[in-house]
Amino acid sequence: MKEGDFSNRDVETTKNEVDFWLEDYNDIFSDFDHRPYIERGLSGDFLEEAKRASQYKEEKDLKLKFFISKKLRKKEEERIIKRRLIEHFNRHNILLLKEKKKELIKGLTTTIVGLIVMVLVTTFFYKYQNISDTINTFIAISEISGWFLLWTGLNLVIFESRTLNPDLEFYKKMTKASISFYDN
Repeated sequence: MKEGDFSNRDVETTKNEVDFWLEDYNDIFSDFDHRPYIERGLSGDFLEEAKRASQYKEEKDLKLKFFISKKLRKKEEERIIKRRLIEHFNRHNILLLKEKKKELIKGLTTTIVGLIVMVLVTTFFYKYQNISDTINTFIAISEISGWFLLWTGLNLVIFESRTLNPDLEFYKKMTKASISFYDN
């Protein structure tokens, strides 16, 4: 599988196409997985190349085009492979959406707990401020814990949840892409 100079071919590439030249259908799948195409894992190289090639493409009307030698083409296998690709992209899009939602909920929960701890500590501090050094130490430690929880939660919400965005964007594009096979 390779993407590169397509100037020698008859098919014109539009700005919203990602073209792959395949030696055979196995280029799309993992070399270590020998199950049938409908169950087989996709190749990490294929997924990385698809991410790279589609990075600046628009989501709307995205086309994945697979070029393979006419003598190697099998319509039934192409139908199965297309179904497998669609299934993979949809499943991973859903998994990443769930993971991002989980990360956001964890961050918001941590932030809220931090705020609650800080409010309780502040209330406790003004009410029992000069009772003993032990209580003052407990208040100081609790106040630090509240700040830590608050900022850790905000970090999860603002920054950590964003680390999933590139993969989410890729899989969202792929779920809407049309997939076609062509003679090489």
